[in-house]
Amino acid sequence: MFFRKKDFHYYSKKGEQLFASEHYAEARIALSDALERLDRSGLADGADNHIRELFAQAGNHLASRNVDEAVAALGTGNKEKAHEHLLLALELADDVTLREKAEKLNSQLLQSPPREEQVAQDTSCSGCSSSRNTIPATEGITDDFLSNHDRFELLVQTLPADLSNRYMELGESFASSYLLSSEGYHEESLARYLEILENEESDIVLYEAAVQCHHLGKQEECESFLQRAYRLNSSNPLCCIGLVQLYSDASRTDEALALLQTMIASGVEQDQALLLMGDIYRDTNRSDEAIQSYAKVLSGPSARAAAERMIPLFEISGRSEDAKALFKRYLKGCC
Repeated sequence: MFFRKKDFHYYSKKGEQLFASEHYAEARIALSDALERLDRSGLADGADNHIRELFAQAGNHLASRNVDEAVAALGTGNKEKAHEHLLLALELADDVTLREKAEKLNSQLLQSPPREEQVAQDTSCSGCSSSRNTIPATEGITDDFLSNHDRFELLVQTLPADLSNRYMELGESFASSYLLSSEGYHEESLARYLEILENEESDIVLYEAAVQCHHLGKQEECESFLQRAYRLNSSNPLCCIGLVQLYSDASRTDEALALLQTMIASGVEQDQALLLMGDIYRDTNRSDEAIQSYAKVLSGPSARAAAERMIPLFEISGRSEDAKALFKRYLKGCC
């Protein structure tokens, strides 16, 4: 028997499977091969639309990851690495909003004043600025082109608006601890958070202490801090999602689902909670329940994310027409 020649259908199916498993770089390669073979055949006739859209979506996912890497690099003062990630994001992104975000960050990066100017600003009279603008130098962290305040503000700006403001209001000691964490000094950061907690409990400080414990492999302490944070403020989405992820990673599925139900009932990040609930159902082979959870998100701002998760489940279950309809409505032609 002759080996079957790998045609458009082979590579398109492979690309779709890789995309569904979130291997976006490999998916783009397979999808590119599929398009190349389809173009050679001269039989495209609209059959390539789905593959081109999937190729673009894979690029958007990779671009988003590169933007996140750029923000992390900016937080540690690595201007060159951040610039490289942003250029990759611009090369990969098809989404207009994502491109604008990358361009804005890159513009801010290129316009950052030299180190000498930053030093002059940081040593200005403290009576002329608030404590938010006078974050002290933090040991062990390089600062090539951004002041500590600017780096801290850049790191927390990706949080929801209310949380971002609360983080900015916690003062110099917290900011220094947060910057230490961003640089990977988790022991030192945890020690400083514990000092803050000796004077006053804060759901944010407790959550960040839990994050350090997670990095250090102290899972019992991590859960303890998360539980304290949740008891203090059950509406803090970071505390809720942190606990859900901890339960999920430990295969404590019932506890994770119960907390997600509470979040949904309380109106805490409902769309995110439904997506996480769907993910848990999907990962535990409860496809029907996963689809039901994702479907509840289709009327909100996270509809695209829900559709991306539902389409592979429809394909696997043989509901190809439903998958096509969902793709056409929520993904096709989206920027």
